[in-house]
Amino acid sequence: MLARQRRRIPPGSVQAYGFAVVCAAGATLFEVWLQWLDQDASPLIAYYPAVALTALLGGIGPGVLVALVGGLAAWWGFMPPALSFSLTRYGDKVTLVAFGFVSIFLVGAGDYFRRLAKRLEDEEQLRQLAVQELAHRLKNKIATIHAIISVQLRDQPQVRSDILDRLAALTATDHLVEQANGQGAFVRDIAATELGLYVASRVTLRGRTFFLRRSLR
Repeated sequence: MLARQRRRIPPGSVQAYGFAVVCAAGATLFEVWLQWLDQDASPLIAYYPAVALTALLGGIGPGVLVALVGGLAAWWGFMPPALSFSLTRYGDKVTLVAFGFVSIFLVGAGDYFRRLAKRLEDEEQLRQLAVQELAHRLKNKIATIHAIISVQLRDQPQVRSDILDRLAALTATDHLVEQANGQGAFVRDIAATELGLYVASRVTLRGRTFFLRRSLR
């Protein structure tokens, strides 16, 4: 779900700042509810996850915006004297300073993980594209080989048929891997496909099956 939302919200875009406003408003409403339940509740506790989530999805700018809005809202509305930017308690000053430092860390960490996730997604898309391109090239080569065999052995239909059947069995394994999005295939499926011409008369498949992963290295 986070990956889908990240793709819908380009970092630093209008959508990202709109998301930041929604997160800040939601955190403020949650703080109002907490203060109504317990006046000794932390005036900033709801803004920490809001800052982290906004930076993770929207980038540095929106995350900083939520941190500023949260700090000012807590300072003005939840720290005595209420509805004032005066601070009468030393602990509130320490809380605001600590919130500022923690927010800087959360914004930096959230943006770092956002960029890291984006890079991993790009690498996965490139890998899938490479697998699809290799599969396409392999199909073209197999089609060429198929045509050559059909022409060269047109006077020997039985030999031609046997060779083409075996060629089809070999290429079917690649189709199994392709259908698994290039990840690999089950050993039983590979064996049944490769030996399909012989299973009924010469080969018996037994034992547990497991997934054989494909390495691109």
